[in-house]
This record gives sequence, C-alpha cells and structure tokens, in this order.
Amino acid sequence: GAPRVYVVAVADDEGQADFMVRTMQQLRCGAKVEDRDQVPFRQMAVLTRTNRQLDAVVQALRSAGIPSVVKSGVDFFSRAEIRDALAWARLALDASADMQLLSRAAAMPKRGVGPKTLEAFR
Repeated sequence: GAPRVYVVAVADDEGQADFMVRTMQQLRCGAKVEDRDQVPFRQMAVLTRTNRQLDAVVQALRSAGIPSVVKSGVDFFSRAEIRDALAWARLALDASADMQLLSRAAAMPKRGVGPKTLEAFR
C-alpha cells in the first residue's frame, strides 16, 4: 500500500530539521520504516515552503554528514510582478522616489507611458 503520513510536533525549525535527519538516517541504515529496505540518500528529497526553513535543514544535513544539493525556484521578491507591485507601493509612499521606480511602475502593465512622459517627471 501507499506510505503513511505522520504528523509530528516539533518546537521549532531546528527540531523539524533534526527529526528529518534522524528519519533519513534510519531509512539509509535499513531501519524498518514502512517495511522498506535501505534507501540511499540520493533517492531522498526534502521540500520546504520557505528559505527560512531550508536554512535549518541544510545545517542539520551538513552536521550529520548527509550529502545535499539545494535547488531553488525563483525567490518571491525576485518575481517581476512582486517587483512591479513594490515599485507602485514605494511611489505611493514617496512621490519623490527615483526615476527607476517610476519607470518600472509605469511600464508594467503597459500604460502608454513613454519616454516623453517620463522625461516630464525629471
């Protein structure tokens, strides 16, 4: 059958990371978890929702000598739509904000604001 899902209460990110490491070590050593044989580390993965959680996991893996590779998606604040929204928010808070912010805010989404209009603000 399908593997079971367990709910485990931990105090903090470090406790969660330590639990993951212990479980990975048990799987690697062939401890009977879900009646499975040894599982090599290369067949294991840890998924996190935030980079804050990832930091504790990476540290725990390194401390335990478990090899790891971190692969990440696009950082939330690096996404174009988030940068655009932040540019508008900064302009709303400070109308004298720099031209780079004004250019970014005016450009996305397209508003028909061109170089001549932007030059008028300089």
